[in-house]
Amino acid sequence: MRETPITPLLAALVLAAAVPTVSAQKLDPDDRIGSEVGMCEGLRFDRISGLLEAGKLTEKQAYERWKRISSDKVAVRALLDNAAKDGELTSAQVDKLMPLLDMKFVAKPLARRPNGGTFGVNKTLPPGTLKDNEVAQENRDKVFKRLVAANKRGEVYDYDVSSIMLALYTGWDWRKHTPEQEYGYNRTITPRWLQAEEGGFMRKDTVIAGYARKRGGAAGGARGRGGAYAGGYGQATLKIEDPAAWNKALGKPIFSGPQPGEKLPPFKAVGLSGARQGQDFDAVTLAGEKLHLLIFAKEARTFGRFLTELARQLEAIERNSKRDWEMSFIVVNDDPNDVQKNFEAIKRRLPTTVIAGLSKDGSDGPPAYGLDRTLTATVIVAKDGKVVHNLPYASDAFYSQPHILGAIAGAMGIDHAALRKLIGDRPGDQVTAVARRKEARGPLTPEQRAFRKEIGQKVAAGEITREEAAKLYREKYGESWKSASQRPKAKPASAPINSKCPVANKAVSAGSPTTQYRGRTVAFCCNNCKAKFEAAPDKYLAGLRRR
Repeated sequence: MRETPITPLLAALVLAAAVPTVSAQKLDPDDRIGSEVGMCEGLRFDRISGLLEAGKLTEKQAYERWKRISSDKVAVRALLDNAAKDGELTSAQVDKLMPLLDMKFVAKPLARRPNGGTFGVNKTLPPGTLKDNEVAQENRDKVFKRLVAANKRGEVYDYDVSSIMLALYTGWDWRKHTPEQEYGYNRTITPRWLQAEEGGFMRKDTVIAGYARKRGGAAGGARGRGGAYAGGYGQATLKIEDPAAWNKALGKPIFSGPQPGEKLPPFKAVGLSGARQGQDFDAVTLAGEKLHLLIFAKEARTFGRFLTELARQLEAIERNSKRDWEMSFIVVNDDPNDVQKNFEAIKRRLPTTVIAGLSKDGSDGPPAYGLDRTLTATVIVAKDGKVVHNLPYASDAFYSQPHILGAIAGAMGIDHAALRKLIGDRPGDQVTAVARRKEARGPLTPEQRAFRKEIGQKVAAGEITREEAAKLYREKYGESWKSASQRPKAKPASAPINSKCPVANKAVSAGSPTTQYRGRTVAFCCNNCKAKFEAAPDKYLAGLRRR
């Protein structure tokens, strides 16, 4: 049989038939590139699909904006030319900005969080293209207003807007500006910022208050290595602050959740880890009469940098004070799959003593709590089921962990010096913890650093797990490269914490059967009671009392 030769034209026709054109693509809210934050991307999709339905964008244009493939270069050029006519830019500056529209949009995973989704990266011009601060602030504001309007018309996608603004802010330094100016800067170069404002998820006043606190810490010596603020985060010296100072710094009262003196209402959540994973529970009932640290958070991944260390500090406080604490971490979010995925990065480091769950009432949280959904988190410290302190947090203002410790001290009725003694040398954040581990380990050889970098890249790419990387390192150098989950656990108390059996309420003695519960020794009057407790410890917590 004679074969028909494939000519270049025939090949082109075959490829054209096999590959769908951009115009054939349909808008799909789940077909995302870039940020996977549901609330922000949802708002963006609604706007673009609305423009399509209104006939203001073609199907091809809507798809290109949604997928961040391209903006309307003609429209953007006209916009920037008009800005030049009005004296906001020069013609030379317009010419220098236009190449940004030809650059491809890139989305990358966050560093060390390869499974947390991808996030857009602003395009950048070569160094020296624009001089530092050559565009006046007043003119930057005017250009930004034009770009936002064009974005709402569907002429330019969000990351082209932020990339142009980042170029206009060349040389900008937050140390030389006010907190209000820093807020204005960040909202122009961060696409999700405007989307959060549009959806009512951003509180300007509380974010600015956080920037003011950052400057207060920087006045004493700027930021330390790793971006740690001098206000208590990333510092070797443990800081404990009065929680009232936190609320005062917010500028005006923010009410989110039950206030001091009010009782914590029961609520339902679904477990995210441990024995309660996938099961309904009520954190308030589980805490009972214990001292209770209850955190409602909008996103699980936001707290990866501090949650583990805070939990271990609380373990030290509980162990050394002989007073029971419960720590509950509840995510309030409408997307269970997104929460579960983001929680995976935290779960492997989180102590088993932390009760983690997803609110069954979505992003609004339990109705009886009245949480402010614009906040990053609401932190509640309670005693005997009643609120002692309530700390609202917004945006990146969660670096003042010392105020949470101050609230813990207040609930326990002890001063800061006494709490510091209970915590001992336990660092309050991952930055300090990592720094101390490095110091204890000593300097690495160039060969060790190169190998750690190599296997670290494999972890980031998902080729191997952290545990496998640690094993490879130990096999090669005979040293430990421990992840947080491999850290030594606190030694349980040698003596039982109870004088009566929590099941039968009978007296226990030195030879009574025992078990370990949350790192402590619990005694029983008989083996039958021990088995009952181990099968369902929550059922008998009310009967568990210290001497």
